[in-house]
Amino acid sequence: MNKYTHGDNVTFPLVKIPSNRSLVDFRLANFAPPVPPEYGTFPILRIKIMPKKPFKIPVEWKSFDVIQVSGARPNDVTGSISHLTVEKLAFFDDTNVTGPLFRVGQNFQCMRLDGKNDSLEYFQDMWNVSCAKANNALFEDKNTRLGDDASNVSNVINCTLPTTSSTALHVFCANTKKGRWNCFEERFFKTGVECHSMYVSGKVREETEAEQCT
Repeated sequence: MNKYTHGDNVTFPLVKIPSNRSLVDFRLANFAPPVPPEYGTFPILRIKIMPKKPFKIPVEWKSFDVIQVSGARPNDVTGSISHLTVEKLAFFDDTNVTGPLFRVGQNFQCMRLDGKNDSLEYFQDMWNVSCAKANNALFEDKNTRLGDDASNVSNVINCTLPTTSSTALHVFCANTKKGRWNCFEERFFKTGVECHSMYVSGKVREETEAEQCT
């Protein structure tokens, strides 16, 4: 793992990958835009942005195994995510991104989305997906899938997501008082595992982390 430290208002660095290596997992925190277009080619991208003006999800970004984008405030990250494809995990809960929702792969596990509005109707309209009310008791067991949100569930719904194939994919989504939706694919839901960007099953990762000191 390589770690970079910088002063204030440093822009995201251009990362040069040796020709005989491949970068699978890429994490950076507290840098300022612009974001080099090469970042959109990393299968696993986790960045925290410190912009002077809102950062829009680039239309050039296409497909990720895992994507996590956040800022110091939700208004720091905006734009549509409808053009993306996410194979496993997605985290846009601390943002003001808009729908329709990205397409998901058949190995999709979970996602976190903004949940300041906890109604089923709002979720359907915002992300252009079909949902039905589910029983809140689904999330009342003692497992760890919601972490410290476990006692704060306000609504639970069951939704069908757009996929990269003709096979439907269903998720259970719980809205919590922390203002986010936690959504779990049905099989992943049964594991009781928390939706976290570090949980990528079946993949050995080489990681690069960069963080700006404040």
